Amino acid sequence: MCQSVSRAALVTKKRKLAAMVPSFRKFIGMVLLVVFVVVYAFTAMVIGDLTLQQSSNLVRFAYFAIAGLLWVIPAGAIIWWMEKSGKNRT
Repeated sequence: MCQSVSRAALVTKKRKLAAMVPSFRKFIGMVLLVVFVVVYAFTAMVIGDLTLQQSSNLVRFAYFAIAGLLWVIPAGAIIWWMEKSGKNRT
């Protein structure tokens, strides 16, 4: 009897701990998203700075406006992958 009670308590405790741990896919996606945004921002800044030094302010503004919004597409794909799961959503 004592073993069955402790086993049931152990199973309950494991289920509670499993419910508190976030999804591994979301953790990987979060890390990937942060690394991607930092690398993308640095790369876009360096490319814009090195190639557009002699360009007009309008051209530089257009480049940085487009580069500043372009990261949203791959970031959205990463977020979509993070939220994707095996269960059916209805």
